[in-house]
Order: sequence, then structure tokens, then C-alpha cells
Amino acid sequence: MNNCKILVVDDEFSSRYLIQDLLTSVGMGDGIRMAASGKEALAILQDCVRDNSFPELILLDIVMPQFTGFDFLKEYATLRHPGLLNTRIVLLSYYGSRSFREQAAQYAVDAYFQKPLTKEKLEEILVD
Repeated sequence: MNNCKILVVDDEFSSRYLIQDLLTSVGMGDGIRMAASGKEALAILQDCVRDNSFPELILLDIVMPQFTGFDFLKEYATLRHPGLLNTRIVLLSYYGSRSFREQAAQYAVDAYFQKPLTKEKLEEILVD
């Protein structure tokens, strides 16, 4: 069975590595799944749903080639699986633009942070 506690979606290897390192350093290193694209993340989610193992947290990069974080969110919204209701989604981007924040507000996301993800930002996510 897949252990799918945290799903990290980012097209940049270095960002995925840094996030995984941060999660491991705070004791959250078990059950991390990595996806280099939104489409890969959707495939992982389908595996998780099939295995009845739902992520507690999705850390999602917004700016990715071909299939953006917002494209992922559109598809994610169609999944409508009850097991995903408690999944928290955090958007990450190097850009803090108003238009990104306004677009993010259209989706059921729990937070929007500028990269890099830090221990303090992660704690803010976990406290909510």
C-alpha cells in the first residue's frame, strides 16, 4: 500500500529536495511522495485514492510548464472523493503577485506562500 501523507508537486528538483529536507528535519519525512508535474501528481493521487491512503497535505508549486498548479487544482476539484476532504493544499510560488493570490482564492486552498518554504511557514500551516 502507498504511504501518501504528503504530496510535494514542483517541477524543480532543487525545490523538491529542499522541501523534503525541511519536512524530514521537522520529523515529517515519512510518507512523502514527489511529483515533478501536475499531471504526475494527479496520477499519484489516483493511486492514493485506489489504495485508500489520502494525503494530509499537498505542497503545490503554481508556476510549472505545460500544466500549472492552477491546472492541477481544476482537475483536483473534479476528483470529489470523500477521502480528500481533509487534505490541506498549500500553494507555493516565487511570485507574490496579487493576480496569483486572487486566482488562488477561487480554489479551496489553505495557504499561499512565497518560496522558499521555511520552518516558520511550515509551522504556520500545521498550527491552523
